[in-house]
Amino acid sequence: MRARWWLIAWLGASLANAGETVAPPSPAPSAPPPVVETAVEAEDDTPTITIVGDRFARWDRTRWYAEMQIGFPLPFPLYAARNNEVRVTALQVRTELFCEKAFRRGKKGFEVHCDVRDLGLQAVVFDSVAPHAQEVLDEYDRKISEADLILFASDDGRINDIGFEGFEASNNRELTQREGARQLMLRLISGFHMKVPKPENTYDGQWVEHNPALLRLPVVNQVNGLSFSPEGKGASVQYETFTSMGSSYVVHQIDRYKGHQVVQSEGKGLVTDGAENEDQGNQYLVNLHGVALYDPSSGIMTERVYAVTGETTASSRLSDGWGGSLYFHSGRLQKLADEAPASKVGPTRRVAPPGVEATEALPAWVAME
Repeated sequence: MRARWWLIAWLGASLANAGETVAPPSPAPSAPPPVVETAVEAEDDTPTITIVGDRFARWDRTRWYAEMQIGFPLPFPLYAARNNEVRVTALQVRTELFCEKAFRRGKKGFEVHCDVRDLGLQAVVFDSVAPHAQEVLDEYDRKISEADLILFASDDGRINDIGFEGFEASNNRELTQREGARQLMLRLISGFHMKVPKPENTYDGQWVEHNPALLRLPVVNQVNGLSFSPEGKGASVQYETFTSMGSSYVVHQIDRYKGHQVVQSEGKGLVTDGAENEDQGNQYLVNLHGVALYDPSSGIMTERVYAVTGETTASSRLSDGWGGSLYFHSGRLQKLADEAPASKVGPTRRVAPPGVEATEALPAWVAME
């Protein structure tokens, strides 16, 4: 199994700083450099992940820091509850969560409630003139922070779905707004999703996971017709949001390294942007590289970094006969100690596109490193 150089550098820094609250760097959205072999200590037996005791212990009154940056395949619409909207092409999300088990969902599931203790959104706006962009971003920040994030967790490590409690929606526009917020948080939470196999289903420390959450795209579909504001001040195009379709897989490799259980992940797939007419949609070749740390004493994931890149195929509408329209999604999650200080999530604001110099009106996009 191979790992990217930045994943190896993160792993070394993370283990060197074990016990500190300083978070290691997350991957940048640029194309990964050439691969190198990973050094792993020799062991006499093949390691496995064994969840000891409560299989939902990672959600038993635990604190988490989570961050991600994403470049959307198509401009992603964010709606205010009244009139205003903004389309974003790239977004950074940082948050601190406090999670606890709420209700059992059958024999193998649990409903987990997470308090969004703080949230920071930094967005690249598609439209050059967007006078209400800050208002829309502030509204999303406020509504997500005031709501509880609901996770539907399985006992094998997967997150089957998420939702909100306290994010009220009384009309179609507010429902669309809430779904947009859910799609953003779904991308953030997808790093928690890793199916842990039974020991007998691993082969030399490897196992395969099909259609993982990290290899799904957030997509939108324009709805025919226009929606007019109640005051008659204009119209705006309405969108539906949903996850992509396609097929993908990830190969996970577990090894021991300096007393830790390290899982390296390499995946790929072919997914569509969810267009109603698949022959007119866009197809993306996606790749995943990631590293996770598991606590050997409990079998619980304590940290993970990942990077997903996607590129349209030549037959896609966006390509016009040439492959090249890019999608990126990278991030990090980390279990925090009870006594750790509050995480710094940064402000909610509009920023300049990646690679573009800052102006007086727009701060620079700073890649998560």
